[in-house]
Amino acid sequence: MTKFVRILTVLIIFPALALLGSGCSTVNFYTSSPQELAQELMGPPGKLKKQIIVAQFYNPSQAQDLDLTALVGDPLKIRLRDKCKRTFVQDSPRVEYLVTEHFGPITGVDRNLALMAEARAVGAGIVVTGSLWKVSLEEEKKGIYPFRESVKVIKVSLDLWVYDSLTGSKIEDARIFSSKQLKDGEDLETVEWKQEIFSDIVKQTEDKICDALSDLPWTGFVTTVDGKSVTIASGEEVGLRKGMLLWICANGDIVDGVKGEQFVVPGKRLARAKVVEVYAGSCRAELTEDADVSNAAWVSIRNRRDSINPL
Repeated sequence: MTKFVRILTVLIIFPALALLGSGCSTVNFYTSSPQELAQELMGPPGKLKKQIIVAQFYNPSQAQDLDLTALVGDPLKIRLRDKCKRTFVQDSPRVEYLVTEHFGPITGVDRNLALMAEARAVGAGIVVTGSLWKVSLEEEKKGIYPFRESVKVIKVSLDLWVYDSLTGSKIEDARIFSSKQLKDGEDLETVEWKQEIFSDIVKQTEDKICDALSDLPWTGFVTTVDGKSVTIASGEEVGLRKGMLLWICANGDIVDGVKGEQFVVPGKRLARAKVVEVYAGSCRAELTEDADVSNAAWVSIRNRRDSINPL
């Protein structure tokens, strides 16, 4: 999925949906330019870091000796921390456990809402995982006809799935390929190919993830409610500061997908809130109005247009 396609979706499809019913954003379609509409619907440009969990990658291939945590997971975390702007990579053993328990080698996570609920509990808006699709040694013809020669090529393909914790949907679904040509006398057992091929796959994966996240705003999640005081599973690590203004929004309705998955349609704005205490991985905010807020509520930053966009 390219950035162009995502922006086109925002500018064309989202306004049509918004005309049918208001969600957590109310947009003036008569006075806004296309650029302003995109910003209003997708949230502020993104000074806050998006919280990401890189979970385990599934290996249904015959190459069971491959350690995907060492070859893909750990290097990918490092690259995302170093290369992907406005992201905060965090660990969650519980989310990683759910990935390994509820994986399907073709469709991905088959209990996506269970996974997303655990991700929300630790504040993560994005879960990255995937599946090693294929590892093979194949013969190919190389060179100029009629002098073409048969060569052996190691081919590896990895499925990448990036889940959005707010909706439970995939925001990136891609198959990544890499290969290495062997010299005469080399084979899978005698040549060191893993580091070279998987380094290339990790780089491609990081590029895909960063591109997919570049248009997305930060999303937070409420973990506890005490009267008008709410605790949010995001804090200084993502850039939240005392005095910031937030929207607290309803979780929304659950809808069924065509393959048995379940998704969440984000709900409406419930109340305004102000951050009053900030810690490393969490913060406390006070509602400025009465509202029925639950632990399933999600949070967004109030932007400059909110003065003309009421609840």
